[in-house]
This record gives sequence, structure tokens and C-alpha cells, in this order.
Amino acid sequence: MFFRVAGNHRLHLHAEAGQRGTGQLLAALVKQNPADLRTHLQRIFLLAKQGGEAALFGALVDLFIVLGEAGEPLKHRCLNVAEPVLTVAHLTFLEASVADGLSAMDTRVAQARHSVLALGYTGGHRLVSRRERMAGEYGCPYDEALGYLEYGQVEPARKVLEAAMERGVDDPRITRQLYEIYRHAQDAAAIGALDRRLGKVSECS
Repeated sequence: MFFRVAGNHRLHLHAEAGQRGTGQLLAALVKQNPADLRTHLQRIFLLAKQGGEAALFGALVDLFIVLGEAGEPLKHRCLNVAEPVLTVAHLTFLEASVADGLSAMDTRVAQARHSVLALGYTGGHRLVSRRERMAGEYGCPYDEALGYLEYGQVEPARKVLEAAMERGVDDPRITRQLYEIYRHAQDAAAIGALDRRLGKVSECS
């Protein structure tokens, strides 16, 4: 089932939708790669079809965390799909969060038990801030970037990967992850610059 779901580019899953554990698998894929918007949408559309309110709310919270202030049209589209399933309280909360998005540290989503990106945080932010400063605990820039992405922090992850590219770190995973971040940000200029950079590297090799 993993390969049928993970390798599926359709936003609306059909044959896979009836299989037990598909929702959990999509949630795991979101946690593994929060920047993959396609997986977010597959998960949301699947849960809206299945009618699981709590799980659908958690999936929408994860999308709002990843998008932050961006992607208002996409947020509205997902809310339109989810509206028949969501409770009035959850729908109202998400509608009020469209413009600013949500943070993984937002105490208002601490009870979203099906969210895989919300930290369930109920206090201050000191512990998380300290962890962000501990970049030295990671074995390589790619792992450090994944640490940020795990918490929906796309921009810090992008900066780590770009800095690694500038230093000439030889890790093909860095390039692949940068392409994915650029595509989801619809940053054509960055994609072009990366294409040109890789072209120059290949010409010299």
C-alpha cells in the first residue's frame, strides 16, 4: 500500500481510499515531509470523503501550519471541501486563521490530537527556541533542514540547504529537497538559479 499511496500523484485517491490505514500512512508522509503539499491535499480530500471530523481537523491544522501566511486560495478550497464534515467551532476557528495561518507552537491547536505537526504546546516558547539554536546537534545540513521541516519551519530549512549548496556540500538530497521547496513556493526564479548552478557544475565535471 505504501508505494500505491506514496507514488500516487492524484489528489483524490480512489482505490486506495477504502484501504485500512491509508489516512495514517498519509499522516506519516506529511510528518516525514511537511513541505509536500500534494500529500497534505490527498490526506484532506480523503478524510473529507471518509467523514472523520477529528482527523480532518488535524489534517487542516497541519496544512495551515506549513502554509503560514501563504496560500489563502488553497486554504479556502480545502475549507470548502471540509465544511460539510467539520464542526461549526472547528470551521470558524480555521476560517479565522486563513490570513495568518497557524504555528506549530500555537496553544490553540494543542488539542488537535490528529495533527502530526502541532507540538501540543501549552506554555511559553523557550524550549523550542533553545532547540532551534542547537544546530550543531545535527550530523549534516540535510538532517538539520529535516529537523526544521518536521515542525513546519520551511524558511529556516531553505536557508540551511541554500547555505550548504553555497559551501559546496556534496549531498544530492539537498538539491532534491531544495527543488521541492521551490516548487511548492512557486519560486520560479529560485528554480532557474538552481538549474543554472547545476548546469555549471555538470559542465565542469
